[in-house]
Amino acid sequence: MSISDKEALEILAIPSWRNLSRDKFMNFLALLPDLDKETQLRAIEQMPSISNFILETNAKIIEASKNVTEKNKEATDILINSLNEMQMCFQEQLKREDLSYEDRMLFCEKLIDLAKIYVELDKTNKGFLEKHFGIIVSTAILGLGIIAWIVGGRGGSLKLPKL
Repeated sequence: MSISDKEALEILAIPSWRNLSRDKFMNFLALLPDLDKETQLRAIEQMPSISNFILETNAKIIEASKNVTEKNKEATDILINSLNEMQMCFQEQLKREDLSYEDRMLFCEKLIDLAKIYVELDKTNKGFLEKHFGIIVSTAILGLGIIAWIVGGRGGSLKLPKL
């Protein structure tokens, strides 16, 4: 079902497309695929500097991405440091000569468990980064696609990209 011009303006709580603010631009992008083709064209044509909105939005997304990635690295580093300390403690215990066979086995098992935690942490972190960067790349491609669509539309027939 396509959203009409009037419905889209109501959803965005603006009187006309010229009133679309930077704050509401992301909401507009989310609505874009559901707008009928005439509304898409009319909205984009009336926005004074949509390419600037898109470029600014992409810059904000990239900056936010850097912050998220940095926070993820900090949290991962803290966890790795804690695991390293545990590993050193277990290794020190294994150096004790008065340790029973059972206790040696226990500390060896603990070290194996730690190794499994390292592997799982690595998988989780890589999955997080892959998903995070996938979202960023998708957003950037969407922005560039819209700019290409606008530029292409001004030069001739306007064909909407499949979003």
